[in-house]
Amino acid sequence: DGSAASQQMWPQERAMVKELQNEPFVMLGVFAASKSKLQQLIDSQTITWANWVDGQEAKIGRQWRVSNYPTYYVIDHEGIIRFKATGRLPEGQLTSLIREWIARIPANATQASASSRP
Repeated sequence: DGSAASQQMWPQERAMVKELQNEPFVMLGVFAASKSKLQQLIDSQTITWANWVDGQEAKIGRQWRVSNYPTYYVIDHEGIIRFKATGRLPEGQLTSLIREWIARIPANATQASASSRP
C-alpha cells in the first residue's frame, strides 16, 4: 500500500530483495492501492518485487487478517508461517530473520526449490 510506514520500508525491502537474490527466497507483496499506482512504483524501480493488487476490496488482506500496513509474514519452505509483524521494522531485522530461516532449510529442499525456479 502507499501508507507512510510502508513507504519508509521500501528502501529496506529493495535492499533485502537484492541481498537475497541468490538465496531460496522470494518476496511477494500485496498492494492495497490501485494497479496504476503500483505500476508507477514498479516503473520507477521503487518497488522491485512481485506484487498482487488487492485494491479497495482488500480480499487478500481480509483473508490474511491484515489490520495495519505494512504487515509481514515469513513463510518457510514447508508453507509454515514462522513470523508475522505489523508496522515499520528496525533496519535489517527482516533480512536477519529470513537469513536465520534460510540456514534451517535442509540442503535437499534448497536444491529442489532452486531447480524449480524459472
